[in-house]
Amino acid sequence: MLRCIRVAGLLSVVAAVLVTGPPPTVHAAQAKLSLQDLAEQSTDVVGATVISRQSQWNDEQNFIFTVVGLQITTVYTGGTSPGATVEVMIPGGEVDSIGLRVEHAPVFETGEQVIVFLRPLSPTVYGVTGWEQGKYTVVNGRVQETDQSLSSFETSLREAVRKANE
Repeated sequence: MLRCIRVAGLLSVVAAVLVTGPPPTVHAAQAKLSLQDLAEQSTDVVGATVISRQSQWNDEQNFIFTVVGLQITTVYTGGTSPGATVEVMIPGGEVDSIGLRVEHAPVFETGEQVIVFLRPLSPTVYGVTGWEQGKYTVVNGRVQETDQSLSSFETSLREAVRKANE
């Protein structure tokens, strides 16, 4: 049986992991970010394919995080290049029979096509800017979160990136 814990933010995670019984639900308000806001807060904006996901405990064994491998297909801004692979760390995941879900954290599936806004967490690992707001899923030429064609979304995205870099 999987024990799942759901929380709203990293500050609540450590306490929530130690809770037994039904998973707590904590809600936090999250400001809506525009494409330009996301671009201004990101070092890299890329299109990518999710090639791997590996969940693990932190060193203290009190928090689960997932490292997502992305193979870059398109670079909208930043220092990455098409074909490169980057790692993105997100809070939550599942290890053995313990699951941790952090509200507003992005969720990635292997094989998924995505557009993501990234910021460095370390020299080799990125985080997703704006949490779930900084991840867009592309299916059959459409961006699910906006119900726009990929080309229409990319036009808006390129404009947002241009303005963010002015």
